[in-house]
Amino acid sequence: MDFEEYRKHGKEMVDYIADYLKNIRERRVLPNVKPGYMRHLVPDSAPQDGEDWNVIMEDVERVIMPGVTHWQSPHMHAYFPALNSFPSLLGDMLADAINCIGFTWTTASDCTFVTLLAARSDAIRHYRANNNDLEDAEVNARLVAYCSDQAHSSVEKAGLIGLVKMRFLPSDENLSLRGEILQTAINEDLQAGLIPFYLCATLGTTGACAFDNLREIGPICESEGIWMHIDAAYAGTAFICPEYRKFMTGVEYAQSFAFNPSKWMMVHFDCSAMWVKNSGALHRTFNVDPLYLKHENSGAAIDYMGVRLARYFEEKVKNDPRFEIPAERHLGMVVFRLKGDNAQTEALLQTLNRGGKLHMVPASIKGKYIIRFTSLEDEVFEEAHEKKTVKEKEKTSWKKNREFGMSLVLSNVPMSPKFVNGSYAAFFDNMLEFAKEITRTDCTERPIRLSPRRRTHLRDQSKQQSLDIGSLSANRNHPFSKQGSLDSKVEEILESYSNGGYVIKYELFV
Repeated sequence: MDFEEYRKHGKEMVDYIADYLKNIRERRVLPNVKPGYMRHLVPDSAPQDGEDWNVIMEDVERVIMPGVTHWQSPHMHAYFPALNSFPSLLGDMLADAINCIGFTWTTASDCTFVTLLAARSDAIRHYRANNNDLEDAEVNARLVAYCSDQAHSSVEKAGLIGLVKMRFLPSDENLSLRGEILQTAINEDLQAGLIPFYLCATLGTTGACAFDNLREIGPICESEGIWMHIDAAYAGTAFICPEYRKFMTGVEYAQSFAFNPSKWMMVHFDCSAMWVKNSGALHRTFNVDPLYLKHENSGAAIDYMGVRLARYFEEKVKNDPRFEIPAERHLGMVVFRLKGDNAQTEALLQTLNRGGKLHMVPASIKGKYIIRFTSLEDEVFEEAHEKKTVKEKEKTSWKKNREFGMSLVLSNVPMSPKFVNGSYAAFFDNMLEFAKEITRTDCTERPIRLSPRRRTHLRDQSKQQSLDIGSLSANRNHPFSKQGSLDSKVEEILESYSNGGYVIKYELFV
């Protein structure tokens, strides 16, 4: 992709993102696919040549979007808001273009730390299974990890944060860690009562792009029960080329492998790829298994873990006698449940989430199964709320007073019922506007004319004003053109009005 292609497709991407966010409420918030669905939608191997940009974008909708939980959706009420903004999106574009490297603690460094914690958890679990004489903290104090004296400083930092001893082993003349050195260190530590559990091998060291000898150290790690992690942050991308895979001999002994696509693969700095042989170790290490993080596909795939709207939702729930709110609402989260046993609320949540129109998660409060509803304020809601407010204001008088009904009497024109001044004056500010609203049934969409009397400030008139439908008389097919009793006229008017989306309750006075 050259500069001009980037300009073209970049603008297309902005349009795609804007359309995605604008129309996001039309998408299922929760995907209706099962883990592994993508396996049959993509080739078994990467293409030899780059694909056309339009094909890639088609795959975004065809392959990726069906499996996405749309966190920006106004129907996403699970966990917490994950909001962005247009200024934030633009700022991210600029930051990605500048792409300054953060050396202190990111990418492959995180992979090293995560795998060390997973190895530590496994080591403690295995030791405690065979020895009950030590507590977890005491086992942790005896753990020891290894790396070459050429390893990245982040390996040392992982040991410090993980509270385990890290031994830096001397490399040979080629700056490579060899098997004999590792075995000697392990024997010494075992004799001292320590527990070897982790080795970080480096493929492509920071100082000189040297390679530890996996063929020698791999079998030792396997026989000693040591987790061997491979830090290939720099050189990992090069192993795409067959001629450089000689440095990977022995990689089959690794428990985990990490590299940075941001080096050589022309993606941004914060992208780091990690493979783990036993994903269960990560689950055991980081999973605390609270109810609100469970879902229908728990265990089936690797899982790494607006105030006004909330108040509005809370009011709706409180007004429904089937529900209860077992805890006070704070900020943008409402918890609610069906009255009765927990099974009913659990079944309700499953039904809601399977529908795909919104997504919520459960929790437990003093033994009660509850549903968590977290809200967010967004421009779509604000716009809809404002439109609804305006629309409600236009109908406020009628909506507030529909229980009072309305009174009608015959005028001197049989086809023209009148609103009695006394029955509406207190409720309607402008009879002319009300007449326009209630009579929007003319086939020409023109309001029914008032009689040729004064048509403004009707609430100030002491005389009755007729609602003249003479303009419709010419249309013989219109229901109002037929003669009949007052009751039939009222029914016809009300039927016409209700067809426009309103139902009028009335009282007839004769």
